[in-house]
Amino acid sequence: MSEHDRDREWRLWLALGLLAVVVAYVIAFVIENSKRVTIHWVLASSHSSVIWLIVVNLLIGVAAGLLMSSLYRRRRRRGHAETVQDRREPADSLGDVGRRDKAERKPG
Repeated sequence: MSEHDRDREWRLWLALGLLAVVVAYVIAFVIENSKRVTIHWVLASSHSSVIWLIVVNLLIGVAAGLLMSSLYRRRRRRGHAETVQDRREPADSLGDVGRRDKAERKPG
């Protein structure tokens, strides 16, 4: 077995070990947060497990983050377009009277 193969095998076992730790942590997290709690809304109450509250809040946070990112990019694009439009020279309402658009040359 070459050194390259041993290095690759070592990385594979490390990745599998880390994956096992993450899976075990997620399972323990779900079990610890499966306790049912009462949620008091302003006008009503409901019962749910804590893990569902965490998952729903996570999804709401991700959706809000995506929406804010989209709005930020849209505003930046709109602001960039307005800046480019402001840099353009205003249109001459009379047209090119006397051919003034060409540079005048001073005599030598």
